[in-house]
Amino acid sequence: MRPLTGLTNRAASRPRVTLFIAVAMVGGLAVGIAGIQVCSTTSRLLPNGHRAAEALRDQSENFATGDQLLVLLRTSDDDGSDPERGSAELFAYAERLKAAVRNDLDLRAQIRDIHEGPSPKALRFSQAFVTPRALHYLSDDAFRQFLRRLDQEEMVKAFEQNRAMLAAPPPESCRCCRC
Repeated sequence: MRPLTGLTNRAASRPRVTLFIAVAMVGGLAVGIAGIQVCSTTSRLLPNGHRAAEALRDQSENFATGDQLLVLLRTSDDDGSDPERGSAELFAYAERLKAAVRNDLDLRAQIRDIHEGPSPKALRFSQAFVTPRALHYLSDDAFRQFLRRLDQEEMVKAFEQNRAMLAAPPPESCRCCRC
C-alpha cells in the first residue's frame, strides 16, 4: 500500500504536472481510437498487392456470391427445331413469375428482382473466372462425367438425394440443442 500512497501524494503535490500527464494520455488515446478502422468485408481485411487476395477482392466486389437463385427451365421444344416457341414459353413463364411475386407480400419481401437470361455481371463472371479456369481442371473423363451429371435424369437424382439429406434428422452426436 506504501507505493500507492506515495504516488497519490506526489500527484496531489504537483497538480499541474498531473493534469498535463492526464491530458496527454487522453489525447494519445483519442488519436489511437480515431485511427481504428472497422473492416466489415473479407476483401478489406486482405493485404494489398497479393495476387490471390486481389482475385478474391475482385470476385467479391464485382460479382454476386450467394444471394441469387438460378432457375433452369426446359421448354417443350426439346430438339431445338423451333427456338422462337421455346423462347416465348420462357418469357411467358418469367412474366407469370413476376406477376406472382408482385401479388404475394411474402414473396415480394424475399425477392428483390427477376431477370430473364443472364445478367451482365453473370456473363462477365463466367467469361472472366469460370470459363478460363474450368477447362484447365477437367480431364476428358471428368468432363464426360460432368456432362452426364447435367442430364435430366442425373439432375433429378441429385435433387432427390439433396431432398432426402435435408429431410433426415441430424445424428445424435450433432444435436447441440433441443429443437
